[in-house]
Amino acid sequence: TLVGVLLTPSVWLAGLGAVLTLASFVVLGPVASATAVRILGAPLSRLRGVTGVLARRNALRSPKRTAATAGALMIGVAVVSLFTVFGASLKATMDQ
Repeated sequence: TLVGVLLTPSVWLAGLGAVLTLASFVVLGPVASATAVRILGAPLSRLRGVTGVLARRNALRSPKRTAATAGALMIGVAVVSLFTVFGASLKATMDQ
């Protein structure tokens, strides 16, 4: 039954892992985004001139906002990937 499946240790460990992963993204996201902007933004700001400098400063000014935007983008890419794989799997199943 569904209750028996949900009470298995592997399901609880997977759920705990998902919660800890989400919490680590929330806590470490701003730190990671600020570091990435500092490292990747320096050469890009030189290549793009004033626009690149403004973009880099804006991203560094609010690391929480930058991390939230990156997180939303990652979720969007994951959803598109999910539906792409689901569609390909469904098509392969129907072809058999």
